[in-house]
Amino acid sequence: MDLHFTADHERFRRDLREWLSANLERPWIEEQRDPSNDPDRLFEIRRRWQARLNEAGYLGMDWP
Repeated sequence: MDLHFTADHERFRRDLREWLSANLERPWIEEQRDPSNDPDRLFEIRRRWQARLNEAGYLGMDWP
C-alpha cells in the first residue's frame, strides 16, 4: 500500500493552504473569544465563511 500523496494531492494541499492564507482573517478560536462577538454576530461570521468556501469550491467537496 502506497501512502504517499500524489502530485494532484500535493497541488490541492498547496492551493488550499494558499487560499486559506489569503481568505482566513483570523483563527476561529479568536472570533469565539472576542468579547464584541455575540451569538448573532458569530452566526453571521460563520455564514460569510461558508459562502466564501462555497464560492471557492471547497464546500460540499467529493472524493473518489
